[in-house]
Amino acid sequence: MPENRTVLQMNNGYIEHVNRRRRFVRATHIRRFKWLLAIFGTLIVLTGVQLWQTKQQLKAVNQSLVTTKVSYQQAKKEQAALQQETKLLKQPKYLEQVVRQKYDYAKKGEVVYRFAN
Repeated sequence: MPENRTVLQMNNGYIEHVNRRRRFVRATHIRRFKWLLAIFGTLIVLTGVQLWQTKQQLKAVNQSLVTTKVSYQQAKKEQAALQQETKLLKQPKYLEQVVRQKYDYAKKGEVVYRFAN
């Protein structure tokens, strides 16, 4: 019977060694998993922050675009009005009328009357 105890003790020592090795491997895997989780979590957060900043920049650019379009439309209307004014100023009768109103021009023998408002 003493032989059986020796065998059991050897098996127990071996089994303890195997169990310790398994625990070590498991702890190593858990540690690696936590590191990978932390790295991927950090990457996700950084990517999210960058996406948010890009969205804010896009919003600012779109707002600027709208403002520029409005300004462009106003400038285009003003240009059309000035072109119309230029065409009219090429007509002698309209030119005479403008000169009389703006600059109080009068022909010889005419008298200009001014009334206070």
